[in-house]
Amino acid sequence: MDDIARHLVMSKKTLYQYYEGKSDLIHKIIEYHLNQEKMVMSSIQSESDDAIDEMIRIARYIIEFFTTFNPSLSYDLKKYYPECWSSVEVEHMGFIKNTIAQNINRGKLEGVYRDEIITEIIANLYVSSSMNITLIQMPKSEIQPSQIYREMILYHLHGIMTKKGKDLFKKNKTNTYAKV
Repeated sequence: MDDIARHLVMSKKTLYQYYEGKSDLIHKIIEYHLNQEKMVMSSIQSESDDAIDEMIRIARYIIEFFTTFNPSLSYDLKKYYPECWSSVEVEHMGFIKNTIAQNINRGKLEGVYRDEIITEIIANLYVSSSMNITLIQMPKSEIQPSQIYREMILYHLHGIMTKKGKDLFKKNKTNTYAKV
């Protein structure tokens, strides 16, 4: 809190007028980030042309996040701020699961995702895989979380797309989807 107050050019006493302590500050920062992410996801859903386009836009957003993500953040949150980590696991991952489930249902209606897949199971697998990426500890010189996520999303899409979906993906791969 000393460093934060010094950086903000205010006294710790003033800082404590706004936050009860470091834990409260961290909780507010995470809450802010999660709310921002919900707004981004909502925007992505409304702006996308189809379910595959939506999934690719989500993937681009997450890949960008992972390029600046430090895996020790997950470890530190779990260890020192379990209540904050719990909100990430329960609230945020629940939101992500619902977003992916909506995407899968949209894709089924559009005929770009296979009808026989069970939405709930696939959405849970997606969330579980995404969470595991944040926990993978690899040396900096090796594969980065953004690269792992890229492979995971391609694996996810190719596992659920129909022939129509794969044709759409291939058709748009050179321009829209190439960045994934």
